[in-house]
Amino acid sequence: MEVIQILALIFSIFALSKILLQVKNREINIESALFWIFIWIMVILIVVFPQTLNYLATITGVGRGVDVVIYIAIIVLFYLHY
Repeated sequence: MEVIQILALIFSIFALSKILLQVKNREINIESALFWIFIWIMVILIVVFPQTLNYLATITGVGRGVDVVIYIAIIVLFYLHY
């Protein structure tokens, strides 16, 4: 595992634990919590299994796995903005 993967994994676990703590203290509603839990679990899975992004890029016809993440992030941001 690369250093950046280890740092991303530590940060993702920290963010996930913060969301769970906010749910416990009732500082965040359950819908928002589920959304963020899903996001951080996906980040953890991508950090642990980075080859899945290359597979997803091949399926969608995008050149690189990172580009798939950027495209999906832009689509989600547009959706959330609406």
